[in-house]
Amino acid sequence: MAVAGLFCTVEPARAESKREPHLVLQSGLYVAAGSPAPWGPSIAVDLLPGSILQRWGARGEYRGYRGYEEGSILVSGLYEAGASRPQLALKLAIEMGLTSDNAPIVGGAIDWSLWVLGPVGVSLVTDLTIIIDGSDTRPALSGVLSAHFGR
Repeated sequence: MAVAGLFCTVEPARAESKREPHLVLQSGLYVAAGSPAPWGPSIAVDLLPGSILQRWGARGEYRGYRGYEEGSILVSGLYEAGASRPQLALKLAIEMGLTSDNAPIVGGAIDWSLWVLGPVGVSLVTDLTIIIDGSDTRPALSGVLSAHFGR
């Protein structure tokens, strides 16, 4: 009985420590299939406030169709699914927004972020969205490659 007690250890449950807030600014280029434009500029801001929200955050993004004259605006709820900070982070997103023609957009994305030098790095976002435009409802698959600044 005493021998069995030597091999059984019970670890107390650990609460996740308070996380630091993270703000990331991204600017890059997207390439899409099924979108109103096959490519264009992209600008995004990610905020993961830490504290009570821990791994949860938000993203605001603009994707231009013809330069910056027409485009879509997306707002996303983010979840940082994995991180090997300070170099790598994986975020999952649920997206919704509008095109410049007021057609609703819904979808999801995976964001891989790699910090190369301090707060400077690159991100690759892959997303699948559905553009709801009456009889012209269609899926769109896109990838965004961007440089980012921030932690």
